[in-house]
Amino acid sequence: MAKKKQSFTLPNTEVLIVLVLVFSFITIAVIRCNSTKRAYQETEEEASTDENTATETSVATTITEIPATNTTPEPTTYTPPPAPPTSVISKLYVTLEDLNLRTGPHLDSTSITRLPLFEEVFFMNEVTDFTQKISLGPEVADEPWIKIRTRKGHMGWVYGAGVNYYKKRRIPTSTISNPSSNQ
Repeated sequence: MAKKKQSFTLPNTEVLIVLVLVFSFITIAVIRCNSTKRAYQETEEEASTDENTATETSVATTITEIPATNTTPEPTTYTPPPAPPTSVISKLYVTLEDLNLRTGPHLDSTSITRLPLFEEVFFMNEVTDFTQKISLGPEVADEPWIKIRTRKGHMGWVYGAGVNYYKKRRIPTSTISNPSSNQ
């Protein structure tokens, strides 16, 4: 018996359909990525121009465009975008046991409260221009003073060696000889 040779066009068609779908998916992904990239670039450009025009008011101003022909100009109203936030508040953690929160950036300032170890506080974007050497027991730190705000709303200054971005004890418990030191 002679077998008739059959043509299998269905698998070739399926491969063609899969290739078209893959190509379409890649094309759509590239288009979306490019539009997202453009949006981020425009946002960055607006942010940089906002920094330059931060002193301007947000009142709408009228701009008149001068056309190339002799027609009368049409006034357009331009409202500048809102200014970006001027400061970002970072979280810090107390790294010294019973850290003093003070009214000013020096040891002579009065203590507002004592902060427990690992309490979360907020950096108020103010640091002294000077540093101060203070003995912390086994080590001597030479750090600036930092302005912070606590969760309870107390605002004041702490010694820079007493806070960090990470919850890490500055001095191990076994080396603390006098927990009532003035930091």
